Amino acid sequence: MDSLRQLPPFASPRIARLQPSLIRKVMVKSAAMEAAGREVINLGIGRPDFDTPRPIKEAAIKALEQGRVHYTMARGLIELREAIAQDAQDRLGLAVDPEEEVIVTSGSSNAIMTVLLTVLEPGDEILAPEPLYLFYSDWGEPLGVSTVSVPLDPDQGFQITEEALRAGVSDRTKVVILNSPHNPTGSGLDRASLEAVAKVAQEHDLLVISDEVYDKIIYPPFTHLSPAALPGMKERTVVVNSFSKPYAMDGWRIGYLIAPAGLAEEIENCHHRNAMCANTFAQYGALEALRMSPEIFRPMLEEYRARRDLALDLLGRSDQVTVHPPQGAFYLWVRLERPGADDLAVTEELLDKTGVAVTPGITFGPRGGGHLRLSYATSLENLEKGIKAILEVLPLMGRAETK
Repeated sequence: MDSLRQLPPFASPRIARLQPSLIRKVMVKSAAMEAAGREVINLGIGRPDFDTPRPIKEAAIKALEQGRVHYTMARGLIELREAIAQDAQDRLGLAVDPEEEVIVTSGSSNAIMTVLLTVLEPGDEILAPEPLYLFYSDWGEPLGVSTVSVPLDPDQGFQITEEALRAGVSDRTKVVILNSPHNPTGSGLDRASLEAVAKVAQEHDLLVISDEVYDKIIYPPFTHLSPAALPGMKERTVVVNSFSKPYAMDGWRIGYLIAPAGLAEEIENCHHRNAMCANTFAQYGALEALRMSPEIFRPMLEEYRARRDLALDLLGRSDQVTVHPPQGAFYLWVRLERPGADDLAVTEELLDKTGVAVTPGITFGPRGGGHLRLSYATSLENLEKGIKAILEVLPLMGRAETK
């Protein structure tokens, strides 16, 4: 990582600790290569490669044509909140009050940041399992809040243990952030992991933020369980979700949260001040997505499954890497089987030599070192071509990347 950078006038010193994303660094270089006429296969970006389904677009277009272009309530359209509550009941077994417990947000990142703004004070701490989604370690910085990592054991399928959680808890801990299915590993938290979280959260009076944005992209026999569905947990859990991943709506910026009624009121108070409300006509598109679920995203899920299986087959033939079979999302967590491998150097060399962009594991915390994250949100043809290029070049790479 770079040292603390020089700040312009008026910028807070805290911002210097928000280092530019390594994902962005790879994407900028990839774009420059493409602009220069070179073919790039992008296995690094974490967004669907599908177009938003036509019925969703048509619902938003209809809303525009009908003049639905003004503010909604800060909590969002009541019709959409009712559909979200029904979805939570059907899939998660949660009884949710759409009037009091649901807030529509400008994506899941806006939801999580708004919750943190609502519940944290300077000096508080967040617990987050590592490897972790890169922003989990950053969101607290502008608030004067520290993020403490909880190690996930790859030999145990990246599950959470009660011992690891307890080791991270202090008298300043206020929040635990979970992500299942998990970015970057593709693992899904099992009941034992969630029960461990529930036990520690209840004993230490912690709030759990459950980031479930990939919960519709799962591969049997894994089944998704929300911590909010466990006994005694709904009143101390905020469930966060998004329309970005399952419906290929990442650019629409529509997400939502489900929170205990009293806390939801305070979150709304904060949300109203930093976003006013989510995009109105996009909310109508989201409503159509839920009305058509699950049929509307099943073809995408089947394609992801086919891509996952192809990638696992190709990578499984190599002694250069070991891959954790994902249970959800669209990522492969690939360990480089070379002692001391510098994943950032490998990423840069792969892009230069093969035109294949991947994400260095160090992006997801120190425990990600020596790994690569590959996204299979791309065509089968590109996926096969990209992985074969990687596996062909890895044995030929110099030892300069050894730390």
